[in-house]
Amino acid sequence: PIVFVITSVIDFERFSAARAIVDAEKSTDAEKLVKRALNRLCDVALTLDSDYHIVEGLETLRACLCFRPLAPAELESLVSEQRSFLHYLDAEESESLKLRVDDMGRESETDHEAPSCSLVLHIRDGCSNDVSFDVTISGLRNSLGQQMLLLGLQESAERQPHQ
Repeated sequence: PIVFVITSVIDFERFSAARAIVDAEKSTDAEKLVKRALNRLCDVALTLDSDYHIVEGLETLRACLCFRPLAPAELESLVSEQRSFLHYLDAEESESLKLRVDDMGRESETDHEAPSCSLVLHIRDGCSNDVSFDVTISGLRNSLGQQMLLLGLQESAERQPHQ
């Protein structure tokens, strides 16, 4: 009986470890597929952490918005606020984005699928023009189980001077 219990525990641990590896691979594959699609279909593809900080794609976003390029040392030294995607939005747009992401989180609890949505955001560029973007948002967990957002931004209209 004790040998059976020990064997069962070891088998359960092996199964749990194998399941975690499979889940991580699925997560990584899904992340790669979504990133690849967004990179091909959109002007800018961004990866954000759960606090809306840009993890990947900051240089592309800045280039699309006509901000001057930054040297690697300058890019590394950007303060946390400037690494936040919310830094590029006004207060109303930030709130709209947060509400949509919160809605996605609630939907994913009942759906068990990777949540996604789309919306239009207006971002001020380096010349103080308002730029309208169609934004596609996908929520995924990375291989460490952390929530992240993958955003695809496609410029949707002519740039308008800020009023």
